[in-house]
Amino acid sequence: MSFTPLHGLAFAWRGLTALPLPGPPCGSARQGVYWFALVGAALGSLLVGAGELALHWLPPQAAAALLVALWAMLTGCLHLDGLADSLDGLLPLKTPAERLLIMKDPHPGAFGVVGLVLQLLLKWQFLSLLLAQGSPWLLVPLLAAARAGAVWLAWRAPYARPSGTGQGVVEAAQPQSALVNLGVSLGLALWLGVGGLAVLPVVLAEGLRAWCIRRLGGVTGDVLGFQIELTETLGLVLLALGEVA
Repeated sequence: MSFTPLHGLAFAWRGLTALPLPGPPCGSARQGVYWFALVGAALGSLLVGAGELALHWLPPQAAAALLVALWAMLTGCLHLDGLADSLDGLLPLKTPAERLLIMKDPHPGAFGVVGLVLQLLLKWQFLSLLLAQGSPWLLVPLLAAARAGAVWLAWRAPYARPSGTGQGVVEAAQPQSALVNLGVSLGLALWLGVGGLAVLPVVLAEGLRAWCIRRLGGVTGDVLGFQIELTETLGLVLLALGEVA
């Protein structure tokens, strides 16, 4: 079976969203990592459409609550799960091996639960501000930037486990795919007048890389989800406060 660029898009779509895609599984991580930012832009576009519709009947805070729920549903809570698992493993005073075992435990710990609640509250509060300002379309470059940052982190850090669900992405990420995703993110951000947004995921990825190498010896699939959630929330804060131009 010969693979085409669209197979890479299908791989990225199935890996980053919970939305069904017709046809059998195809493509590979090496092809799929080039499409992460575009998949993020597509998710952002879906949220923008839903947000514009919700604002016809609801005040910004209520519309934002529905959008946060839809946001989680579109991604199958995958990145939120990564955030919770990462906080459970990274924050306690443990050895790297113990941290990795904690992160594999399907039961959430205190750090993860508190972090998850704070994450959802921050998203809701600052998304409601963004909606009140009439700027929901800024979700498109934001979600693209968040996923570009995940590819950047995957390229820059080793995988912390002998094997795992995120290993394929970490091994597939290369300078070329990281720069392609960053270019897509930058293009969208410049088009919508928030070019500084494209710098945010790189800064966060470099900080997270250093922290995870020290604490875990590398990154995992959970950490890539953590990177996406961090970028989305901090990006929302900066956009809502008008700190990105």
